[in-house]
Amino acid sequence: MALYVETKILEGFAARLAALTFTPALPVSYPNISFSPPASGKYLRARHLPNTTQQISLGSTGFNRHQGLFQIDVMWPLGVGETAPKEIAGKIIDHFKRGTEFTRESLLIRIPEPPSVAPALVDGVSYMVPVSIRYQADAANS
Repeated sequence: MALYVETKILEGFAARLAALTFTPALPVSYPNISFSPPASGKYLRARHLPNTTQQISLGSTGFNRHQGLFQIDVMWPLGVGETAPKEIAGKIIDHFKRGTEFTRESLLIRIPEPPSVAPALVDGVSYMVPVSIRYQADAANS
């Protein structure tokens, strides 16, 4: 049972991402968890990037808005084109489209804006297509 809002947000996104299936399956790399990229070079890399929390209601027990990005990088081998990884990015965008809501331990997490795809990056080994998903979650000040 998670105690902190940031943990609930991370766990909520991880569960929602786990519900997204690909054929063939794509493994997911999370920060600070041991991971060996598959021989195919095809996988997803997930990162939680919280931003500044804002007070959204009055009083010491009012609500705070937790917001930030959940980024999913589509990692692909070099030299095989960009269509396949962009299709994977599109499927991620559909799964986390604007208006999507999901909960983790009674915390409602909302996607208030359409996810966006940034320009691909090449690191010498992989072709990476970043997908950024903005989120909001309101919780009582504790």
